[in-house]
Amino acid sequence: MLNGGMFFLCGILLPLFLLFTGIRYGIKLKFFYITKPLNTAKSIMSGKGGFSALSLALAGTLGIGNIAGVAAAITVGGAGALFWMCASAIVAMSVKYAETFFAIKYKKINNGVAFGGAPYYIKEAFPSKKGKILAIVFSVLCIGNSLITGNFVQINSIKDVFPVDYLIIGSLFAVSLLLTVRKGVNKISTLTSLVIPFLTLTHIILSLYIIFTNYQHIPEVFSKIIKEAFNFKAAFSGVGTFSILTAVRYGVSRGVLSNEAGCGTSPIAHASSDNDAHTQACLGIFEVLFDTVILCTLTALVILIYGERDLSPIEWVAKAYGHYLYAFGEYFIKISCLIYVFSTLISQFYYGDKSISYITNSKIIHTLFAILSASVCILSPLVPSSLMWTVSDVNIALLTVFNLVTLNFHIRKLE
Repeated sequence: MLNGGMFFLCGILLPLFLLFTGIRYGIKLKFFYITKPLNTAKSIMSGKGGFSALSLALAGTLGIGNIAGVAAAITVGGAGALFWMCASAIVAMSVKYAETFFAIKYKKINNGVAFGGAPYYIKEAFPSKKGKILAIVFSVLCIGNSLITGNFVQINSIKDVFPVDYLIIGSLFAVSLLLTVRKGVNKISTLTSLVIPFLTLTHIILSLYIIFTNYQHIPEVFSKIIKEAFNFKAAFSGVGTFSILTAVRYGVSRGVLSNEAGCGTSPIAHASSDNDAHTQACLGIFEVLFDTVILCTLTALVILIYGERDLSPIEWVAKAYGHYLYAFGEYFIKISCLIYVFSTLISQFYYGDKSISYITNSKIIHTLFAILSASVCILSPLVPSSLMWTVSDVNIALLTVFNLVTLNFHIRKLE
């Protein structure tokens, strides 16, 4: 019963709703980011005050999803999951544009500090008391997402990377989180804008090196991706249909986990920008392009060239890079995981903390949330990975469906 409900929510409802909303907004926007890429690039380059906001958003998205997430998607959904990750990302670009646009349009400013996000445009979409209640419900879901996807998933996924006691790993992250919060969570973007771009650029260069030096395997890999994404022959027997839907489910859900398009969390970061709504929304499009279409695809190609192995997702990626780059490649992935996990952890904490601010300004509540987040860090490695991914998929699906409903109500206000 649980698996059936999971399959319906993540494998049917979420992909279809994301596709519907993405196409609807794409038509409204005339798919300008595809038909006029140069103009879109100019809008991105013209942004000034949005770089730190983009860095914060990327810190929340460029995480374990780009390493363990893509490997987990391929492990369960086959190589075809990569196709659906990219397909959903292209469609989701218009959704990312919309949610970022509305985050800027309805942001608030207090003492010169801009803030906002999905709760604020949800309230505008549903006036009166109903809007306030729905905004609070979304904020609660966002707080849960901060603890589950932004904490449990991140730390649990790296427990196989280093041969260290689980409690030690969790405790180190817990202490690091509390020290960062004490210094001021609003300074997170300063750290991420320095570390994340360098780390990501290095990852891209290493991935391209492996791909180009093993170019002879590329045709076979792409053939495998397309074949497993559209296995029509087997579909007649029913097996292929299930395989295709499985690839869609894991491709889309891991894609959303990676780029957060449609789930309404990253607009919290984008709302802090001083850019106009269109410019910042174009940066949101770039976020999806860079995160999923580029980074996830490069990681996926490397592990598919290496070949499937009976390993945990992160071990698979680490062994693949280590195979071609020796010890340096394996340690680079492992260290990257630690940095990505920490940057995502504090960025997602920022989202959760801001969501609490929408509900209450009580310092006690904020302090308790920090303590709870630290406690989750310690307990995360003890949770079975299968349960962790299931809870994460459901949580993201609920957030996304909730946010997409709101965006569909808002479409006439996209000006």
